[in-house]
Amino acid sequence: MRSEFSYLALKRVLCIALSLSLLALPARGQSNLSGVIDIHAHTDPDSMPRSIDAIDLARLAKQRGMRGLVLKNHYESTAALAYIVRKEVPGIEIFGGIDLNRTVGGVNPAAVERMVLMKGAWGKVVWMPTFDSENQVRVTKENRPFVSVAKNGHLLPEVEQVLDIVAKNQLLLETGHSSAEEGLLIVREAKRRGVQHIVVTHAMASVVRMTIPQMREAAGDGEEEGVDHAHQGRQHERERELGGDPGLGAAHRGVAGDDRDVAPRQAEAQQQQQGHQKQEQRPRQGVRELQAEDGRRPLQGAPLHAACPCPMRSR
Repeated sequence: MRSEFSYLALKRVLCIALSLSLLALPARGQSNLSGVIDIHAHTDPDSMPRSIDAIDLARLAKQRGMRGLVLKNHYESTAALAYIVRKEVPGIEIFGGIDLNRTVGGVNPAAVERMVLMKGAWGKVVWMPTFDSENQVRVTKENRPFVSVAKNGHLLPEVEQVLDIVAKNQLLLETGHSSAEEGLLIVREAKRRGVQHIVVTHAMASVVRMTIPQMREAAGDGEEEGVDHAHQGRQHERERELGGDPGLGAAHRGVAGDDRDVAPRQAEAQQQQQGHQKQEQRPRQGVRELQAEDGRRPLQGAPLHAACPCPMRSR
């Protein structure tokens, strides 16, 4: 009887210790963000509910030592917003991008070219269709228009045109909410056309569902390919199986209802804003000037990692 009681007591102590250690993990993960770039930050202003605006998030990221953020909006380019945030919060690198959903004309080469021309040249990411993708609409069984990227196992001509623009301007390509098979078509053709920076978006999400062999192929051996496992429960297990080094990540921050650390971030941002004195704005820099300043290309040369590290392979 005494032996059984001792066993139960020991088991309870071990469970409590394990629970406390798990609770401590998020805080430890947030404590060292030096040099980090979050490549997937949803912020206000947006047409969808968000938990924090771009300026407040930039201030907080700067305070915590992050190198930069990529602002994402499903329905419009964020290149102009990145320019404004850089002026308001100097000392942190802010980038934008364009998501090729119906509101920008779908897979629209002209929209991508226009983003590239935006003042400041901070539009650096192109996402293939997400919420309006054919795969997303079919998986969620919705009856509405969608944007296709492939037909009969071949990429559409406009997708190939966008890949050429991405390669020419050394942008970062993301596969969006394409199916696993479509994602691999995009990755293969992008590599063939000279795209050097590729991320498979939400590879483990229910709308994509890449297998381990498919993720291995997507990670590949190119200069910079990554697999984004954002907000997926078995993320670290997948990283080990893929054998990649942690380096590229997408926190998926700013989604309303995701309260991992939203309240503390908002409170800190408000305090900073109240006592904020206008900082001296650094001169506007073009891409070449920024490269000369630190010897690195934008979105390269530092850990691209946020709440969830993702495997990365480099030559």
